[in-house]
Amino acid sequence: MRAALRACGGLMERKRIGRAWAWAAFVVLVAVGLYWPAMHVGLLADDVYQVALFDGVAGERGPLSLYSLYPRDPSATAEHVRRGSLPWWTVTEFRFVQVRPLSSLLLWVDHALWGKRAFVHHLHSMGWLAAALLAAYALLRRATTPVIAAMVLLVYAVDETFGWTTAWLANRCAMVSAAFAFGALAVQLRRATRGSDRERRRDGWIEGGLWALAFAAGEYALCGAAYGIAHALCGRTDGWRARARGLLPMGVVLGAFAVLSVAMGAGVHGATSYVDPLGHPVEFLVACVDRVPRMLGEIWLGLPGESDRLLFRYEGTIVVRAMTALSGVEGAPGVVKAHGGFALLGIAVVVGPCWWLARRWLEPSERRTVVWLALGSLGALVPLAAILPSTRALAVAALGPAVFVGSVAVAAVRAVRTRPTGVMAWARTGVLGVLAAGLVAQHVVVDAGWARAQIAGIDATGRSYPRFMADVGTQALPLEGKDVVVIAAPGLVTGLHGMWLLHLLERPLPRTWHVLEIGERRLLVRRVDEQTLELSTVGGVMHDQPPEVLFRPPSQGLHAGDEVDVGVFRAQVAAEGKGGGVRAVRFSFDRALEDPGLVFLAGGPRGLRRFELPAVGKAVVVAAPVLPGRVRGGA
Repeated sequence: MRAALRACGGLMERKRIGRAWAWAAFVVLVAVGLYWPAMHVGLLADDVYQVALFDGVAGERGPLSLYSLYPRDPSATAEHVRRGSLPWWTVTEFRFVQVRPLSSLLLWVDHALWGKRAFVHHLHSMGWLAAALLAAYALLRRATTPVIAAMVLLVYAVDETFGWTTAWLANRCAMVSAAFAFGALAVQLRRATRGSDRERRRDGWIEGGLWALAFAAGEYALCGAAYGIAHALCGRTDGWRARARGLLPMGVVLGAFAVLSVAMGAGVHGATSYVDPLGHPVEFLVACVDRVPRMLGEIWLGLPGESDRLLFRYEGTIVVRAMTALSGVEGAPGVVKAHGGFALLGIAVVVGPCWWLARRWLEPSERRTVVWLALGSLGALVPLAAILPSTRALAVAALGPAVFVGSVAVAAVRAVRTRPTGVMAWARTGVLGVLAAGLVAQHVVVDAGWARAQIAGIDATGRSYPRFMADVGTQALPLEGKDVVVIAAPGLVTGLHGMWLLHLLERPLPRTWHVLEIGERRLLVRRVDEQTLELSTVGGVMHDQPPEVLFRPPSQGLHAGDEVDVGVFRAQVAAEGKGGGVRAVRFSFDRALEDPGLVFLAGGPRGLRRFELPAVGKAVVVAAPVLPGRVRGGA
């Protein structure tokens, strides 16, 4: 009889587990369907450069170093500047190196097997989306009750960040790292409950291996490590010595990653948008104060962490009006000034009451899970403060808020099912229900819409690149072996990767490709003499927009009289603004401007076209460049 009961219990348990994973499979299919438009996005941004690196036309990189975009090598930097694959104003010590050997290898295999067929590459990315979601579910099943785990998986799977990670191949690394980090965390939780030393040791090796793969995929594993530390601090009830031992596998791998990163010269130097935590700790702490609250607003409330995107999305709404009222400054400056404070205020107003009302309907273990995962999510944002707030970076950090939303939703259902008695009880249940419904709507319905819109925007931008280069390198505008000079490019990709876009389009390459200015601003171009052009701004200064300060921070800004020799021309700052910044630059070329080996281009609504040089002593106004079909925010 007992054997029959045990067999029956085992069968019921297997059915329960089967239903749970069937739900997980369903959610994965929903997520794949939601992000399926990303399958049709082409190669863009760093993808373009990595193709050129793989093919060997932009430099030599091995299978494990496609993310070593610009190593710490002054001679290599000088060669990039001479060729034009870095802007002429780039600082000598510029570097941009990320240690992502596993993610690099995956990209390398894609290129080796499938070439430039982006659809197959994206299909590969969808596999990592599924892996990340299933690993997150395995963690959630260890961390909380089945019903909450099921709800959280749905909330987490529908997130704007996955619009980026599925659409941009170079950003796939976030999902790869998340998959292994969540798997490692699931094993960490299992190891904490193991009864025998042998099982704990075996799980320790498994966990360490998963952490090694997570860190090999990229620095996003640091975000996963924050959850591991939070679990040791708040998720366990045993002694502190046991908690410390529980962190040993992760700590060993983390230490090895740190040593390897230093040895490989990882990090970014020469850019204000990226802050090196080890090299510039004070600047990093200042950046945290500004950037972490903005990212909190995105993962908890759905407010974009980028101030310009928040303004673009909510301009004319009560959100922007409230932010400008809070800052006391109108327009974009007011939004930027109030952004972090407004996000924290919104979290306090929404999350605080939600938790106060919901916690009574959650078991102690469920409450503990919400606390440590929320704390881990906060910690996960700290390493991300090294970069400007960006939706694409939040795949791991978004899990904590999803756990909160899923738990609050389950608590609200439980509150309603108890049939509260009394006016106050009904009022509390009603308020909790409204708040929970609002959070679920924001994190599922609204996020689904924005994720689709994000993918559509990325796709439209990617399709505009070939249109921008439509005639360049063709019989209509041959460039092979020539020195190309682009007066201005609208954004980073067109300003930095013009030659590699030509390579992607399988067109003959010029000898050099130089962009004189990056950004959507009007310029005055004056012909000084037979070999010299002068560029000046029509209002404002140069080198103050994000795509420009990436290569030279304002603290190292150029001043009147400074010169930079790139071979084809020598750039001399002719004037600077009253508050600093470059107002005019004189470009003295090594030959007459009409020399057939020089080709001058300017960007317009139909893409790059030949630029008609003014006569000596004359000047022309060049309109702000834009990508074809794009009104603002060109890349």
